[in-house]
Amino acid sequence: MPASAAYRMNAFPAFIGRLKAGKKPPKLIIVAIMRKLVTIAFYILKKQTEYDKTRYGLTT
Repeated sequence: MPASAAYRMNAFPAFIGRLKAGKKPPKLIIVAIMRKLVTIAFYILKKQTEYDKTRYGLTT
């Protein structure tokens, strides 16, 4: 659900644009966003850092 919302809202514009330019289907892009979100969440929990949306290229 969060990945599809991020896809619809274009939360990672550079990342989504790169995948779309590579002719990737929408479901594959959503799965890639899922992995990106899990990676970000794991890093934040592991390092006990504050969330910084500018670090991850988020627009929303």
